[in-house]
Amino acid sequence: MSAGHGSRAIWVRRAVQLGCLALLLWLFRHGASAEPGAGAAWWFRFDPLVQLAALLADRSVQLLAWPALFAVALGLFAGRVFCGWICPLGTLLDLWGRLTGWFRHLAWRDRSASDWARLPRFAILAAVLLAALGGLQLVGLVDPFSLLVRALAAGDPPLRAGADAVSTLALGSAIEPASEAAYAAALPWLAARPGWPALWWLSLALLVTVFALELLGRRGWCRWACPLGALYGLLGRWAPLLRLPSRSCAGCGDCRASCDLGAFAADGRLRRSDCTLCLRCVAGCERDRAHVAIRLPQPSSAPPDLERRRVLIAGAVAAGVPLVAAHLPLAPLGRQTPPIDLLRPPGVGDQDEAFLDRCVRCGACLAACPEGALHSDGLSVGLAGLLAPRLSPRRGACDPGCTRCGDLCPTGAIPRLSVAEKTLHPPGLAVIDRQLCIPYLRDESCLVCEEHCPVAEKAIQRAAGPFSQEVPVVAAERCIGCGWCEKVCPLEGAAGIRLVRLDSLPAEQ
Repeated sequence: MSAGHGSRAIWVRRAVQLGCLALLLWLFRHGASAEPGAGAAWWFRFDPLVQLAALLADRSVQLLAWPALFAVALGLFAGRVFCGWICPLGTLLDLWGRLTGWFRHLAWRDRSASDWARLPRFAILAAVLLAALGGLQLVGLVDPFSLLVRALAAGDPPLRAGADAVSTLALGSAIEPASEAAYAAALPWLAARPGWPALWWLSLALLVTVFALELLGRRGWCRWACPLGALYGLLGRWAPLLRLPSRSCAGCGDCRASCDLGAFAADGRLRRSDCTLCLRCVAGCERDRAHVAIRLPQPSSAPPDLERRRVLIAGAVAAGVPLVAAHLPLAPLGRQTPPIDLLRPPGVGDQDEAFLDRCVRCGACLAACPEGALHSDGLSVGLAGLLAPRLSPRRGACDPGCTRCGDLCPTGAIPRLSVAEKTLHPPGLAVIDRQLCIPYLRDESCLVCEEHCPVAEKAIQRAAGPFSQEVPVVAAERCIGCGWCEKVCPLEGAAGIRLVRLDSLPAEQ
């Protein structure tokens, strides 16, 4: 491949990058719209890091993971080509890097980082996988797809609120017809999810950190911290599709200067685990020597990389610290007994440990929940439950006819249920708090929960109360755990009726 062909191939690569980014955004919006579909979950099913973390934690193979085999095959054949051609986050970093190149030049005078700086990503990879093996899922904090999808879900509410505000301001003005037409066209692409998701700031902060690394160096996240890139680099260490020659020419530093990932070592050697086949070095080669070809690489005669071994050991230690903390019941962040109002998505029930092992905190279920019922959990059960989805009826009820979270879950942590099966697996049951419920406390009528109960035969019944007004009572055998009663309770703050875990129901329930 000559320099001319390399230049044309770069434009092809850019088109592929933008196409993959557009596909992710479309699938994300498709999954969060009223239309059924797999949405952004397809990306996670092709993500070998996510599927490997779920496999190590759960010790079982899910059929949902079979698309990841294609990604593994791609890595074995072409190394980190995924990072340079397909990764949507990498595409956004490339665009951001073009906008911030002036800052890097002024701040760092385009100085390159030391070679050791590329090694922490292997430590992060080791930490994530070892932690998953011990039952602590950290992959959702560092996987590029998770970072992007969770941030998109966190950014949806302000986008919707902004569009609504602009449309409202335009009412009665000369631009109202144009504004209404634009709003109608944008409405299918705006999230229907109401309210802000819990811990939205953490999702945005993680993505902001990724973009901040770009200010330190081109593709800083991909070079120094991305565990998925590290995994692809390991898969492609002896990949047959490679850039040749295997080192930069003597007296010429053009290849090293043009490489976004810093794939060339100080002595000119090309590190296969860093090369993304972006073709920048091919297009810029004035001697027409750089090219891409299929060739079985020879085993390296270089001495063992002791520095990498030290970093991998550091990764194991890094995984051990949160892993031990998460499993010490007396530690502040250790695994704790779930509170009675910690509800998981439909079908999970009280199987918290199995659910937390398989859940990779990708955020796909949160983004797709149309009523805003699913939110990220904090430290309710310790570090082991951080960012895992929980059902929060006070913020949003679970639509009895919706099964999107199970349909979208890329690892099977949330089981796929039909609408009929969902009613047989309630996430919790409603319990009336007689210390808060209005007609139990004073002679005032309030049956809002009974009126909004979606069950045909009403899971909330009317009964004689301590005063002249009727009071609501729960027929536990009919409750489907949707949470509408808790959502619509007119009390400020805590509701007079709420869902509780099945394993914490009072004896009379």
